Amino acid sequence: MGSKLKFAHLHQHTQFSLLDGAAKLQDLLKWVKETTPEDPALAMTDHGNLFGAVEFYKKATAMGVKPIIGYEAYVAAESRFDRKRGKGLDGGYFHLTLLAKDFTGYQNLVRLASRAYLEGFYEKPRIDREILREHAQGLIALSGCLGAEIPQFILQDRLDLAEARLNEYLSIFGDRFFIEIQNHGLPEQKKVNQVLKEFARKYGLGMVATNDGHYVRKEDARAHEVLLAIQSKTTLDDPERWRFPCDEFYVKTPEEMRAMLPEAEWGDEPFDNTVEIARMCDVDLPIGDKMVYRIPRFPLPEGRTEAQYLRELTFLGLLRRYPDRITEAFYREVLRLLGTMPPHGDERALAEALARVEEKAWEELRKRLPPLEGVREWTAEAILHRALYELSVIERMGFPGYFLIVQDYINWARGHGVSVGPGRGSAAGSLVAYAVGITNIDPLRFGLLFERFLNPERVSMPDIDTDFSDRERDRVIQYVRERYGEDKVAQIGTFGSLASKAALKDVARVYGIPHKKAEELAKLIPVQFGKPKPLQEAIQVVPELRAEMEKDERIRQVIEVAMRLEGLNRHASVHAAGVVIAAEPLTDLVPLMRDQEGRPVTQYDMGAVEALGLLKMDFLGLRTLTFLDEARRIVKESKGVELDYDRLPLDDPKTFELLSRGETKGVFQLESGGMTATVRGLKPRRLEDIIALVSLYRPGPMEHIPTYIRRHHGQEPVSYAEFPHAEKYLRPILDETYGIPVYQEQIMQIASQVAGYSLGEADLLRRAMGKKRVEEMQKHRERFVRGAKERGVPEEEANRLFDMLEAFANYGFNKSHAAAYSLLSYQTAYVKAHYPVEFMAALLSVERHDSDKVAEYIRDARALGIPVLPPDVNRSGFDFKVVGEEILFGLSAVKNVGEMAARAILEERERGGPFKSLGDFLKRLPEQVVNKRALESLVKAGALDAFGDRARLLASLEPLLRWAAETRERGRSGLVGLFAEVEEPPLVEASPLDEITMLRYEKEALGIYVSGHPVLRYPGLREVASCTIEELSEFVRELPGKPKVLLSGMVEEVVRKPTRSGGMMARFTLSDETGALEVVVFGRAYEGVSPKLKEDIPLLVLAEVEKGEELRVLAQAVWTLEEVLEAPKALEVEVDHALLDEKGVARLKSLLDEHPGSLPVYLRVQGPFGEALFALREVRVGEEALGLLEAEGYRAYLVPDREVFLQGNGGGPKEEVVPF
Repeated sequence: MGSKLKFAHLHQHTQFSLLDGAAKLQDLLKWVKETTPEDPALAMTDHGNLFGAVEFYKKATAMGVKPIIGYEAYVAAESRFDRKRGKGLDGGYFHLTLLAKDFTGYQNLVRLASRAYLEGFYEKPRIDREILREHAQGLIALSGCLGAEIPQFILQDRLDLAEARLNEYLSIFGDRFFIEIQNHGLPEQKKVNQVLKEFARKYGLGMVATNDGHYVRKEDARAHEVLLAIQSKTTLDDPERWRFPCDEFYVKTPEEMRAMLPEAEWGDEPFDNTVEIARMCDVDLPIGDKMVYRIPRFPLPEGRTEAQYLRELTFLGLLRRYPDRITEAFYREVLRLLGTMPPHGDERALAEALARVEEKAWEELRKRLPPLEGVREWTAEAILHRALYELSVIERMGFPGYFLIVQDYINWARGHGVSVGPGRGSAAGSLVAYAVGITNIDPLRFGLLFERFLNPERVSMPDIDTDFSDRERDRVIQYVRERYGEDKVAQIGTFGSLASKAALKDVARVYGIPHKKAEELAKLIPVQFGKPKPLQEAIQVVPELRAEMEKDERIRQVIEVAMRLEGLNRHASVHAAGVVIAAEPLTDLVPLMRDQEGRPVTQYDMGAVEALGLLKMDFLGLRTLTFLDEARRIVKESKGVELDYDRLPLDDPKTFELLSRGETKGVFQLESGGMTATVRGLKPRRLEDIIALVSLYRPGPMEHIPTYIRRHHGQEPVSYAEFPHAEKYLRPILDETYGIPVYQEQIMQIASQVAGYSLGEADLLRRAMGKKRVEEMQKHRERFVRGAKERGVPEEEANRLFDMLEAFANYGFNKSHAAAYSLLSYQTAYVKAHYPVEFMAALLSVERHDSDKVAEYIRDARALGIPVLPPDVNRSGFDFKVVGEEILFGLSAVKNVGEMAARAILEERERGGPFKSLGDFLKRLPEQVVNKRALESLVKAGALDAFGDRARLLASLEPLLRWAAETRERGRSGLVGLFAEVEEPPLVEASPLDEITMLRYEKEALGIYVSGHPVLRYPGLREVASCTIEELSEFVRELPGKPKVLLSGMVEEVVRKPTRSGGMMARFTLSDETGALEVVVFGRAYEGVSPKLKEDIPLLVLAEVEKGEELRVLAQAVWTLEEVLEAPKALEVEVDHALLDEKGVARLKSLLDEHPGSLPVYLRVQGPFGEALFALREVRVGEEALGLLEAEGYRAYLVPDREVFLQGNGGGPKEEVVPF
């Protein structure tokens, strides 16, 4: 027989049997094709889900393997609604193999897989025989593996029950039920197979050979064993761990299958039936060429089509968006030109009348309107022409319903107090989207292109992603559910996979490799663009990894197994933004599951949902919108001003002055260190500068920032000398960005103006350039050069221009997206410029759960001269609150108080007025509401300072709590008035808390120091540190070996103890205003360091940092504040790396050369991914250079010279030195 043996695997698990199936689809299909080259077919039967069905179908079809969509169901012992263990495997369930025979069968599989999650989930997603009967049409059932019902009854010697269950399945499936025969050499199978064979003969049933594959090849068995240990969180040396009984669960060749079920005993039938079932199964999924867009029907007003209603909303929207140009009078004139009598009535009647005009009449009118190519001024006629053009494209592509759905939920959100972003992605280029309220940035004012969003040359579903306030996003999704039906809306699933680092660490744990060693190995894997390289690549490029494999056999095994598991799916979760809205119930096409909150989620990922033509929307939660909401609320509460972000002037001088000073902390997109310095260098004068800056501030285009800044300041002319003949076309397009191509839209405009492309064709050119398709690019080049020649641009110049566009296409940014997001940057900057106190209060409120962020923003507020005060029970709100020009902590921020107690305090204050004393507070708020622990925290946080000194308040809590309880009891028992009321006892005398203790208590109660950090009381100490404690891990991350750093802070919790070798060691906590860490000192360094280690004193520490999962910080030397202040000084200059091109370096060198002296100079260079400090070895300056540098816009200051400390006490190497 040889290779002519025919066989199809009908029971196969893949990577979508999470942490159980170790078969990657690509490898699996390739192997199936090799083992059965003639008519290869394969069934995918994952445990309890259809996660991978579409991906499997697409890949199998593309590789020439017939895909059979199946599912190994978990069948409940009795009812799917039972929530108890009982008969059956682990949690009262059995296995059953189901295959889709046709599209109806596929739909029934989808419904069963969905109901298993939505109705039957208990430990596993379970169906039962009731719904199996409901959804049996089009399904083929196999009796299942050893875990199925009939085999389980046979193993228990309950043949009566086995036969009864068989008859029940026959009543459900009839001749579509087959007996499944497996043989992995297990004694249980031998017993079961004999009975199954008898049943098959007795009832005339077909037998089918399967192998319950869980991995691809036999040699993958070890990797699968490790995968199961990862799932069960065990190690290989755990005798109790879950494992398979043998290594036979792989994709066997037909010959190997025959060997396990010999022909003499079983004949050909079990094998022939696999081929027959494969032939019977023929599911045709509506994907690829067969895909149709499934846009739900929008509920329309009576008598309108979708196209008419979108036109009506557009015409109405234009009146509101452009009231200075698009007027009712203009519309009446248009109707007359169209030969229609304008209706009586308001703007809505006019919009409705225009919407009913036939397309032919509009086409005639469009010929008389000004052309859209190269519009210089957007007159009413030009605006109308652009709207009509966009509407015609939208209608031709069949997407009016899409626009209506999106505008509906966005306008609902705005009308119900949910903040919506101005736009996201290319949708901001559409005038129709702007008119109907989908976007909120004027595409005409900013020169945004519709074709970048919806290309008339290429039909594809529009993609409108929307940002909502992250607090309110779920309300919008709920609205959509109610609007279109709970069964038609779901969030979209996604799958987390085992990346190389995670795979390596997981496998190392299973092999019992120490955690620290696993971390070290994982750290050797390089990270590129935020993703770790695959292990195969890492081994090739990292010699240390290869050396580890050669040195240690176990490490070699770990890495080899990790390579086999890398890329497998680890878990299913919910996509951060994706929502699907369907015209019909989703389970006609897409299986569902639930998230942890019980909401429906698709079992398919985003790609599969889109492949089926379903409408996918992205509802993103954006923290900045929540911040703007909070700022508006606080400004209204504090100043009585109603902020309307849509009506802010976009040329506000105060806002641009703020940005020019570099005060960008908390400003959306502009708050990183490098961006701050760049904004300060640019000194933006218009919103277009911010749009250009956020587009350029990325790896690649960053090299153009210095040129942009010089041209912006008039220090360098804008020149088109390289393209003399094309200049007249280029100048109008590139003048906005000083002759530098920045946006993808500019590529499109240049191709249109220079070479005669339509904007739709130009978008195809842009895409081709981005994807570097050589053949396609050659055709475009010929066409571009030909078109340019016709417009007077010589061939050589046209080729050079094409080369420039091609190079630029790799990093051009989508202007529509940049413009919309820059508007948010501008709005946050506007609030900061005009309402700085309210701005900081809003920032603190939005970030209140992140104590590191809160500490950072408090520092920023203080730098702006805004006091941030501890909470106060008589003045604070629930969240941060502005009182005058100060910010008060909210009561909810106090630890141990809790939301209910905070609200109870505020309600009681509202009801009974301010609290007069500690006793009054305790009397009005019983201990069940505010307990003693909460009271102590309130005192330590400073919330009760109005009633006395904190030490006396703490000492008085016990007696006053007793007094308050007695007073309340007297009131309840009616004794008040019969006896003189017992007066509130005075506060107990106690020594005041020292400042350090008071600050420590504050940190204990609020998570941070509020009244100030002790280290800030010692000027000079902070400046000499390499970084703050919070920044340390980032600072040392890319430094080689064990870097040496300088840290400053307060010493706390000193512990000294002897070492095993007979010496001494010390352990202490070093804290600054950003955080705290543990420092260890021993060996030779101990003698010099130990005498200076005293609680609550400030120190500068020279430390060596050992990197691991947690940093280990070893002190080498320390200096007291006095020693630091007596050290020699150096001059430090902050500069953005974008300004350090050839001209920038020359300018800085010239300034420094003017004032020679003895001070060493350091450059603190800020870039997009952090900052670096450089010593300029050849340069020494005098103190007078300080003033000159500041006058030229640099930030410069004197600090103690770090070199002194980095070399002190033999304290390590100098920092990197870069001479000019």
